[in-house]
Amino acid sequence: MFDLLLADLVMPGMSGHELEVEFKISCPRAGVLLMTGYPEQMARCESSDRSQGYLAKPFSTRTLLAAVHRVLGNEPELAQT
Repeated sequence: MFDLLLADLVMPGMSGHELEVEFKISCPRAGVLLMTGYPEQMARCESSDRSQGYLAKPFSTRTLLAAVHRVLGNEPELAQT
């Protein structure tokens, strides 16, 4: 089983949303994190009722890690410096 699907919204053959629907059949408890480099798609995603996370490309490794933790429901503790 998988804990997370990380996919782009735009892919050949099927969209990220279509992949999410198929994925959730096999892994209903898994989190979904979709990304896009298109501002107009990001605006539509942010205004939708969908519960998974979205990332605007480009993003840093730190931003990706924080989003993964958020979607999985386990916020990382802040490192002591």
